[in-house]
Amino acid sequence: MSRASQLAVLRPVQVKDGDEAPSGSRAQPLTIDVITEHPEIGLTPRMVLTIFRLAEDGYPRHQCNLFDGVIERNATARQLLEGRRAAVAGKDWTITPDGTEGDAELAARVLEDAHRDLPMGDTFNHQLTFNTYGYAATEMDWGVRVVDGRNWVVPIAFTNVPQRHFAIDPITDELRLLTDTNLATGESLIPGKWWVTDMPSGRRARAGLGRTATWLTLWVSYSLRDWLIKGERYGIPMPLAKYDSTSEDAGKDVAAEIVRRIGSDGGAAVPKEIDVQIVELKGSGDGAGMHGALIEYSNRELAKLIVGGTLSNDNAGSGNGASYALGEVHALGRYELVQGDANRLQQTWTQQVAVPFMRFNGLHGRPPLLKIQVAHDQTPDGQLKAADTMRNKLGIPVSVSQLRQVTGLRAPLGDGDAAPGAAPPPAPGGTP
Repeated sequence: MSRASQLAVLRPVQVKDGDEAPSGSRAQPLTIDVITEHPEIGLTPRMVLTIFRLAEDGYPRHQCNLFDGVIERNATARQLLEGRRAAVAGKDWTITPDGTEGDAELAARVLEDAHRDLPMGDTFNHQLTFNTYGYAATEMDWGVRVVDGRNWVVPIAFTNVPQRHFAIDPITDELRLLTDTNLATGESLIPGKWWVTDMPSGRRARAGLGRTATWLTLWVSYSLRDWLIKGERYGIPMPLAKYDSTSEDAGKDVAAEIVRRIGSDGGAAVPKEIDVQIVELKGSGDGAGMHGALIEYSNRELAKLIVGGTLSNDNAGSGNGASYALGEVHALGRYELVQGDANRLQQTWTQQVAVPFMRFNGLHGRPPLLKIQVAHDQTPDGQLKAADTMRNKLGIPVSVSQLRQVTGLRAPLGDGDAAPGAAPPPAPGGTP
């Protein structure tokens, strides 16, 4: 099968008008999950290649467990990945109509009302793990909800299914759900029941950032291991007790006891006849500098991979001005990645949640849009200035609750708790 035909199956499968909404849950805990796998323990390059090849052949379970393990052990990778997800999952969101034709506005209102009862923050966070694994899938349970006196078919539950619970068809790249009755190839996903977010391009088994991060974290593990061995071997001074070759056995026993006591208690009584020295051991080469440099290099590469750079990348000796400029570039690059993550979620949500909602309810018009409010990082002062410009110069209403959230200042408890301030400016158009 050609690559073109493989890519065709990645398009979301759409339901038709009049199709019945799928309910219940097909995703279940697997008996093999009773044992927690740790392929990251004792990991070698050959093991990594074997696990990667298994994923490419359609069995990504071991690769998913490997990603879990290496991220758990590496503070840099974990902080960067979780921070990138939090930059989207923690933001406010809304569902808006895409135009005014047909039932567009009604559909957006009903669907947002239904989503407000669902754990959207957790669902967004899971969907954003597509960056790490190459894909993320959430199962939807559809049910009936009454809004404005009418029955609507809406999502009533989202189940975030671990990536290790899927197989991947090595020919079509189709994602297939594993069950206890089919742990080999899995079963096809029911149309209209799944929200799946993938990396924009590439085969699912090879697309995740975890593939690249695994090698970098492996070099960090090797460097830390060797650094600890070097520290254990050469970092602790060795007590050395010298005795005369003609000494009797009793004198030799005293010398041995001195070494033991210095090693454990930090001090010993020494006869004049025995010479005691503390020897500083030195290993060959600057091992500490070499291991530390490799760890620092790997962590910089992780930062480039996950958030687009670090403030110190390739910037040694460039001066404060260069550091500031580099920080600006880094912030812009990170924002573009975060905005790209949000856009990806918004697109897959519209295709795989909003479109089935329209079909199941017989609605007409363009499907609603999910909007996640991702913006450039700003200080509270900068956000207040932007709000002032919007309200007083452009006449655009702003949210008081959002401004309080930005500044951390709560509403007054009463008239006696309110600080005096300037009178509010007139409303746009001169209306008092």
